[in-house]
Amino acid sequence: MMDESAVVPKGSHFVRPWTHDGCRNIISWRNRCAVAPIDYYYIDFGLSAQYHVGQNDALSLGKYRQVKNVPEHSDIVPYNPFKADVYQLGYTILKVIQVRI
Repeated sequence: MMDESAVVPKGSHFVRPWTHDGCRNIISWRNRCAVAPIDYYYIDFGLSAQYHVGQNDALSLGKYRQVKNVPEHSDIVPYNPFKADVYQLGYTILKVIQVRI
């Protein structure tokens, strides 16, 4: 996800991102190259869930994932989804670095 605060200083509406306030269809923005550097963030791997027991005690089952070689993922043995997220993030960063080199 890109931090849009430098590109769209007045912000954008979360439902209608081409507007500032969600009503008027006019948005003022700056060229992304003119306000560099822009911050980018890894925010989600598409498998969000809510765990009320906290991150240390959370358990999950299933092999649904973006990175296919996460060793913890299992349909039989419960695993901590937060540790699996850290693995996926590290793997993703490694792949980005390998592509850039």
